[in-house]
Formats: sequence, structure tokens, C-alpha cells
Amino acid sequence: MVNRQMPLSAAAVASLVLFVAAFVVALPAPRVDAASPPMLIILSPANNSAVGNGSPLLISFIVFNFNFTQPGTNGQTNAPNEGHLHVIVDGNYTELIVQVQTIPLSLPDGAHLIRLQLVNNDHSPLSPDVSAWLSVRMTHGPAGGAPSITILSPKTGTTVGPDVDVSFAVFNFAMVQPYGQKDAPNEGHVHVLIDGAYSQLVANVETVRVTGLSGGSHTIALQLVNNDHTPISPVVSASITVTVSSSTGTVSAAGLTTGELGAVGLGALNFILLIVVLAMLRGRKKETP
Repeated sequence: MVNRQMPLSAAAVASLVLFVAAFVVALPAPRVDAASPPMLIILSPANNSAVGNGSPLLISFIVFNFNFTQPGTNGQTNAPNEGHLHVIVDGNYTELIVQVQTIPLSLPDGAHLIRLQLVNNDHSPLSPDVSAWLSVRMTHGPAGGAPSITILSPKTGTTVGPDVDVSFAVFNFAMVQPYGQKDAPNEGHVHVLIDGAYSQLVANVETVRVTGLSGGSHTIALQLVNNDHTPISPVVSASITVTVSSSTGTVSAAGLTTGELGAVGLGALNFILLIVVLAMLRGRKKETP
């Protein structure tokens, strides 16, 4: 005898669904065990990491054995393992969080110390304190990679005039104005050195104008530095050696070279000849009857 399975009717399926739903609703909500201490863990980013390219800091965290509640509810009192979270940046309260979420923070460049702290409904710390700490470095430069700089022109060994334009390129480094901000990874500006002496600073990738070079050999160096003007570590620089052509001819007491004096004399002679020719032409005109 063959045993056939009878398909369930639509009514039977509906009854089964309603039964399961009623069972789930009847289950008690999970409760926090007040005898177990709360825990708070920062998931990302990693401690002592760098956040590059001017991006905001995004903090992910998780809590255990703690219920988040909105502070300030009428008649609300402190309860074990219940409250919210304070975000503290560099020792200063920043905001409060009432649920597990990603926390975005827009921070200036430089090093920062972040503290996430679980607190009671009245904002007082739990006892014992439950906090998680995070140290990060914010930068407009890339988060990783070794900075470098190269001089594109002129090439070393080139003969130039007393004024010369130097073009360059930087890699893995953000150029920013040094207006008192904290040092940050892979970020800063360029110092221009002439024969080892500081000449000027450059805060943009642009052609550098070096003027007033005396005749002879000179070394022009470009060095990457931090926002506080100290060299980045390890030191990164590029340099070229150029020759400035010296003027030919001796200098007279009037400050003119012999070549310039010759040019002046030739001009005076031409002027005198012009006057003589004009006088001769005027004399001929008077002699004509």
C-alpha cells in the first residue's frame, strides 16, 4: 500500500504562520544581566593609524551587556548597565551617542586622542569606568607611502643667468600653507636652500623663481619640511648645481664695463658726424644764388 503525502491547504499554512508569530511575540526581550560588567570595544580604525587625503575619521564600535537609552526622559533615573556614550576628543566633550553606529568626526590635521565612554542616564561615568581609547593622525596627504621630491629643470651642470626658474614635482606629499597647524604625516611645504642657506618657502607645486645669483657655481636644494618648518624624517630633498656666467670686461670708475663704454663712445661719434653733415648741407644751401 502506497503512503501518499497530502499537500497542506492554504488555511493550514496560514494557521501555522500565525502560531509561529504568536510564539515569537510571546518570547521575552533579551535583558542585560546587571551582574555582568559592560564592555566597550573600538573595532576600527586601528590604534595609531593615519587617516589620509583630508577624509573624516569614521569610528566603529560595539558594546556588550549595556542598554542604550535616550537621556532626559521624564522620570528617568540611573539604572544598572544602562545609559549612553560620550565622545571625547583631545580631552574635550564632543557629542553623545544613543545607539551602536558609525561615528563620523571631522578633525583638523595632526595627532588626536579619541575616548569613547559609557555613561549613566545623568551623564555620570559608570562605576567602574568603561572607556575605549583611540590615537589617530589626520592628514591631507596620503595615509601611507614614502614622500619624495624631484627637480625637473634646470638640469644639474646647466649654465644660467643670475635669475633662474626651478620647476619640481612631489610624490606622496600634500603641500599646505604653514599657518600654525599641527604636524601631520606626508604633509607640509618646501624650503628652498641656496648653497645651504635658507632662501624662501613654497607651499604649492609651482615654478620657483631664484634671483640675484652671483657669477660662479651654486647649489639649489628643495627640501620637504613639516608644518612647523622642521625637516620631515627621514630627510627628503633634491638638489642641482648650476653655473652662473660672469660678466666680461673690466668695470670703470663710472660703473660701466669696457664694452658699455665702447658702445657709448660709438654713439657719441655718430651724433657728432650727424651735426657736421647737417652744417655742411646748410652751408651749401646759403652759397646757392
